[in-house]
Amino acid sequence: MDQLRDLVTQAELLPSPTVNLSCLGVFPGGVLHLVAVPDARLLAVQELAHRACVRAASTKDLWRHYAPGGWTPHVTLGYGLTPAELATAAEVVLPRLTL
Repeated sequence: MDQLRDLVTQAELLPSPTVNLSCLGVFPGGVLHLVAVPDARLLAVQELAHRACVRAASTKDLWRHYAPGGWTPHVTLGYGLTPAELATAAEVVLPRLTL
């Protein structure tokens, strides 16, 4: 619990990141997402969170996708979608994006 408090304290010292969304994307497994363009502040918060996780857990329990340099900032819209569902979702979402 002290590690979590330390993380929150350190994160509060950083300026709030601005999250800009750039496009629609798909991860393996039918995960539809909006891609976030990371700025230095967002990457700093992510690195801080990752360091705290490394201290609190075994590194074998951490996905490499969450490591600094391997993380893809995004907003998940749906997961487990079939190719047909992904196509339908893209048809619905893309015209409504004002990125």
